[in-house]
Amino acid sequence: MIIGMRKRSSTIIAVIAGLVAVGMIVPMIFTRANPGGVEATIVVAKVGRERITALDLKREVYRLYQERGYSEILPDEYEALRSDALDNLIEDAYILDAAKKANYVAPQSDIDAQYEAQRQYFTDESEWVAVLASSGYSVKTFKQAIADSLLISMYPSVAYPYEITDEEIQAEFEKVAGFNTSWSLEESRSIIENVLARRKMQEARDAVLEEAKKSVTPEILDPGVLAYRAYNEGNYQEAVKQYKRYAKDAPEDPYVLMPLGVSYVAVGDRKNATSTFRKADKLAGDDAYYYVLKGRMLGQQKDAEGADEALQKAAQLAGDDIYILGLVYDGYNGMGNTDRAAEIRAKVDAIREANRQRAAEAEAAKAEAEAESEPEE
Repeated sequence: MIIGMRKRSSTIIAVIAGLVAVGMIVPMIFTRANPGGVEATIVVAKVGRERITALDLKREVYRLYQERGYSEILPDEYEALRSDALDNLIEDAYILDAAKKANYVAPQSDIDAQYEAQRQYFTDESEWVAVLASSGYSVKTFKQAIADSLLISMYPSVAYPYEITDEEIQAEFEKVAGFNTSWSLEESRSIIENVLARRKMQEARDAVLEEAKKSVTPEILDPGVLAYRAYNEGNYQEAVKQYKRYAKDAPEDPYVLMPLGVSYVAVGDRKNATSTFRKADKLAGDDAYYYVLKGRMLGQQKDAEGADEALQKAAQLAGDDIYILGLVYDGYNGMGNTDRAAEIRAKVDAIREANRQRAAEAEAAKAEAEAESEPEE
């Protein structure tokens, strides 16, 4: 029996379960009424015979977004999240590929049980189908997703079987008992079994991955992930190439065009950098965070003049927004521009003092009004 199935192995089930259980759709993630739409046909990575689609990636991004407790996410954080999400999917694809090569099939009874566990929330079949479609599924593809999820979670323990012995439970208990003397072996046995099972399942999963990686090399096709990784690895020629591809898919996104411009700066192509920044700046409009990020990235490329111009623009657009001004301050500090940092710090201090004075005046006015409203004795 598998105990403590990994969240990452149940990516698709976790996403749909979260939506179905409360009858809720998330428009920002799933906007198409047809199952999957064009994103279901776009391959972003290949692992052996497995294909990872743009829709798979979107679902995993959403799952990670929930798991990490974001209430909102900044554009550069989103690109990092997409990169992490693709790594997760590639790991799962390694296991799927290995399981299918071994002709391992998930039990149909388990597939049916998980399907019905989600289906039970709806008495109306058309409503259920509509919910699946809004999340990019048909009934058929959802059942296939369940089957794949079960393969990912179950196959490692089939390939590398394990058991939990009484000796292991006793040894683990003795470790715990040193910190919690109130526990007895019987009271803690089930908890210890769960801990050991998760540990052994992880070891089995790692063993499957290690073996699979000897013969299979993943091929990443998504230009956004490739661009993000190339830039962060300092491979700026490759970053230019991939950001240009990425920009074809998102020609109106300033957060795609701006790092392309910075990549041009990094390779010494000022002409293309200037024209790219001109377009990106126009699209960004009065988005202060865009200029914070632009300033920070240019600062990392030692373009002090360009970074200062961007950060000054961010500070201007920020107005009294202390959060954005704090990011501008951090940007200048990161560049070693202590004079500009001091100017921003003084501005923030002045805003805080003004806010404090307004709050004190409002409190005094409230107290005065309350005193005047009290009846005389």
